[in-house]
Amino acid sequence: MTVDIHTHLLHGIDDGPASIEEALELARAFVVQGCARVVSTPHLSDDYPTAAETIGERARELRGALADAEVELEVLTGAEIALVEAIRRPPEGLGTFALGDSRWLLIELPHVEYPFGIEELIGRLRRDGYKIVLAHPERNPHCQEDPRVLERALDAGAVCQVTGAALRGRLGGRAREASWDMVRRGLVHIVASDAHDTLRRPPDLGEVRLLLNDHLGADAAATLTLHAADAVLRDADLAEVRSLPVPARRRRRSLPERFRRASRLAASPWSNRVGR
Repeated sequence: MTVDIHTHLLHGIDDGPASIEEALELARAFVVQGCARVVSTPHLSDDYPTAAETIGERARELRGALADAEVELEVLTGAEIALVEAIRRPPEGLGTFALGDSRWLLIELPHVEYPFGIEELIGRLRRDGYKIVLAHPERNPHCQEDPRVLERALDAGAVCQVTGAALRGRLGGRAREASWDMVRRGLVHIVASDAHDTLRRPPDLGEVRLLLNDHLGADAAATLTLHAADAVLRDADLAEVRSLPVPARRRRRSLPERFRRASRLAASPWSNRVGR
């Protein structure tokens, strides 16, 4: 089982599903991946100035459609808040975009620019009673080149979420290398899918959990794809989320072992998932 706190499941809001039918198809793909709960986190940015009321309305529509279609997936809401939005909005206005019923905010690091002001922002939001998850730093070139950029942000009082597709190499070689380097350094606390659709950016946490189990062991794989996300959604404090076990990467498997592992993956229930 997995819990995914960074998804674009709601329809007609951002660059996720355009229709309720597409959202239902995507929801079924989450279930195939063994996902029990998802947080739909539409973009809150200059390109997508999403209103909290719209998020709530779309979530109610989707939950009704899921019930009618007998798709067993719990859908919570939040937002993927662009760094500039988090900086310029008054803190009291951010609570409606928190993850589920928690005080955790998902803050998106920029894809190109240096994340100026991130440490000050984290400190200010913590003083206002919020807790911070930083989304996909492995896609930021400055974090890729110098992990101390991420380390300083985490030292200010945040946790880190990387994207499963990056670990799998689906976002390019630099993102893959950076994401695994962050894992090795102990900088990663949560893995999420950032799923947008069933083909180009699909749910994949079931497959990612198998990959993490192979590299890190079962306990770390469960922490990164289930337990840490669960802790965030029950509004656990920063220290508890950081204390969950993610040991250093295990030794590289020998060639025969990797062949046996490939055979097990091919026979897994996730190998023929929706949209592949």
